Amino acid sequence: MSARIAFLVVIAIIVFAVGSALRPHSGEDDTEIRIAVASPIGSSFILASPWPVDRVLSAAVHQALVAYSPEGRLMPQLAEAVPSLSNGGIRFAPSGSASRMIVRYILREGLRWSDGEPITAADASFSVKLQRDFPFADDPALSAIEDLATPDARTLLVTFRPGFASPGHYRPFVLPVYPHRHLAALSADAIRNGDFPLHPVGAGPYVITSWRYFGEPRARATLGVRSVVAEDIAPAVQVLELERNPYFVGQRPWAKRVRISAIPRQTGLLAAVTAHQFDLVIGDPISRFSIDEARANVTSAFTVGKSPSLRYDRLDFNLRRGPLTDVRVRRALALGIDRSQVALAAVGDEGGVMTSWIPPSSGRAVDVLARYPTDRARAAELVRSAGFANGPCPGEGCRTLDLQLLVASGDLARVAAARAIRDQLQTLGVEVEIRVAPPDALLGADGALIRGAFDLALYQWQVTPEPQVREMWSSGSIPGAENGWSGDNLTGWSDIDNDALIGKIESGVAEEQVARWYGEQQQRFADALPSLPLYERADLIIVSARLRGIRGGASVPLTWNIASWYVLTPT
Repeated sequence: MSARIAFLVVIAIIVFAVGSALRPHSGEDDTEIRIAVASPIGSSFILASPWPVDRVLSAAVHQALVAYSPEGRLMPQLAEAVPSLSNGGIRFAPSGSASRMIVRYILREGLRWSDGEPITAADASFSVKLQRDFPFADDPALSAIEDLATPDARTLLVTFRPGFASPGHYRPFVLPVYPHRHLAALSADAIRNGDFPLHPVGAGPYVITSWRYFGEPRARATLGVRSVVAEDIAPAVQVLELERNPYFVGQRPWAKRVRISAIPRQTGLLAAVTAHQFDLVIGDPISRFSIDEARANVTSAFTVGKSPSLRYDRLDFNLRRGPLTDVRVRRALALGIDRSQVALAAVGDEGGVMTSWIPPSSGRAVDVLARYPTDRARAAELVRSAGFANGPCPGEGCRTLDLQLLVASGDLARVAAARAIRDQLQTLGVEVEIRVAPPDALLGADGALIRGAFDLALYQWQVTPEPQVREMWSSGSIPGAENGWSGDNLTGWSDIDNDALIGKIESGVAEEQVARWYGEQQQRFADALPSLPLYERADLIIVSARLRGIRGGASVPLTWNIASWYVLTPT
């Protein structure tokens, strides 16, 4: 069974395991759904946030023109339809030797913001332009947009530069639409640090009515946001309350209210679940420790499961300096590491091992890593052929392979994975020193990975359903002085044939061509092996037997269809 199917089976079990002693609640206006999350929510404005927990909130209060389904397919939200060649939403206009792709989005009729004002194409156009001010929203498709036109209140015409026809052209349009009336006069910093992320005007099924949190008061008081003493909301450190958006055009939400509590300590989360204080817990990425503890402590009134994601842990090799510039050394390490055992040590499950740099949960993944089964005899041969000893090295001119492994802190599972890798490589005579460092020390502006100051690095990565191949693996995405130390090709892999394949992927229109080029690019990746993808990271979820309607998927936050959730009550 594939990882994707297995994940969907887990979610299906959670959704459909209906107890015989329960019946649908009447849905009257005393209805409430209670959610707990493992990390405090910082903002509903996800253009300024990389954190998955913020997307849990954003999905409840904002909508985009189009959105992903749990299976990774596009579906309309504020738009009437997903633009395509067949429905006339995509066309090509001649432009010299190339052509320009023009995409038309038409808004649904009667759309209104949560304050009652109309949603127009001008809001959609403004929101796309706004993405350029926030690095987390940066995307090649965004850079390829030449013009945004609004011929009427419901139509947005997007013209891309000549030659650009990437299958990921829609990525700027799966991010939320925001009201230009409220934000157009503000700078990026004023938006990020102002009132809007806490009390947004949105188009989603719910509106935020209050934030309560324990901690230092905010620098500027905001209506409905207040600091409280710890005892008021314990064991939570933050409580948000949401109510139905009266102007929501989609399905009327079953629950009048949604309460989201942040409880960052798992012991507190499990105790609150046992006391039946929540209907759903969305935990951190699963570790061997967290899922075992949850299963041991949660009663039969709840189901412990996994919510799939497009996140995974990866082991990067530095191709810019040192012994890992030799592909024989990189291949030796891949053959010497038993990734299923590393996954078992980290997340308590041998499944979910990566088959490429694209997660199995994505429809673009091709199994290109099967060529690297655990084979320590072959690994030892490669180490020797690269000029290194497989053990003690007393002779003159003898070299040992000594490497430093940088590990992003904040996750016990990742540290456990690092130790498993170190122990396995010792059998090849490779000595690995583990250094745990804060994420900023690795990925900040002057971080070791950005500056190429590392041998090995172990950290978490996330891709989108249409993977960001240019950002991750093009030569132009290697951080350096010439591009202001930007780009996500942290390994320093530079390959002219790989760059050519990326160009083909971005210019392809026919799906069968794009799929073939994605496959060839992944084969090229496996040949060079700049990074060793390890295992996918699912999120821990705990669901009450009385909560129905959840449909999880790697491409969406769990709350993507929160309007469809409902609660059963005892008969």
